Amino acid sequence: LIPSGRADLGIPRKLDDDIKEQIKYLKTNYPRMSASAIYRQLHDNGSLKHGDVSESTINRYKFIKEWYKKY
Repeated sequence: LIPSGRADLGIPRKLDDDIKEQIKYLKTNYPRMSASAIYRQLHDNGSLKHGDVSESTINRYKFIKEWYKKY
């Protein structure tokens, strides 16, 4: 048996469309903003509740989007 890859590979399951759009907006308008700062901004404005999404999820999503832009 050959294992198949995940169908949702590279797609964050914890981030809904609204949060994804907010991340894109922040990275577009503030390109030097770090994942930590984006996480704090989303947490401070009430988009994220404590424990919903980790900072590393934001970092991975930001990294994936930047990687796909290159190729």
